[in-house]
Amino acid sequence: MNLSDSTIEHQLSKFNYINDTPVLIKDVLSEEQIINIVLNEQQELEKGNTSNTDKEPPKIPIIEGLNELKKFIGFVEQQQNLIT
Repeated sequence: MNLSDSTIEHQLSKFNYINDTPVLIKDVLSEEQIINIVLNEQQELEKGNTSNTDKEPPKIPIIEGLNELKKFIGFVEQQQNLIT
């Protein structure tokens, strides 16, 4: 299983496109609900109770991501060769 660079780049592009697509929500919030959410988040920030779940993951350069992905694929290929 040897993937070419163009295949990896295509898969990464597809992944990024899917993850940048807005997520549609099932329920439409009223103005009052939106205001309450914003006020609650503001109170959390003022209290210092920020959760890491809302933070965006750190961005890495595409080249670095591709190099790490190549390392991972190489590792998996080595493991498969050991099994066979």
